Amino acid sequence: MIELFAVFKASRLPESLIELTMLIYRYIFVFLEIALSIMYAQTIRLGYSNFKRSIKSIGMLTSTLFIRSLEQGDKLFLAMNSRCYNGKITVFEVHKPIKTVELLLTSAYFISTLLLFYFTKNISIV
Repeated sequence: MIELFAVFKASRLPESLIELTMLIYRYIFVFLEIALSIMYAQTIRLGYSNFKRSIKSIGMLTSTLFIRSLEQGDKLFLAMNSRCYNGKITVFEVHKPIKTVELLLTSAYFISTLLLFYFTKNISIV
């Protein structure tokens, strides 16, 4: 992902968009971890044993996830301010030249994808 963010930066996307993408990418996994741990705890306590309990458990899961996400956001803001955050997240970038083999394989992949799309555009799955 670091290389992808470096490509975004090299393609001259706005810095704010790149930073938002980095933060969103990080928080996807934080939210997923929190949601899975809450769901696991609810499952152990038979929170999904019938329909009524399932609805109640999902409501509690979403409300708790919302509250914890706000808390995580506050913690992140505090941590970034304590590390003298000035509006730019610096990321270590490695500049590697593109090899000819990589360029050929990538071109072959895109051409084969376009050909596949062209030859299967009239096929419908019923």
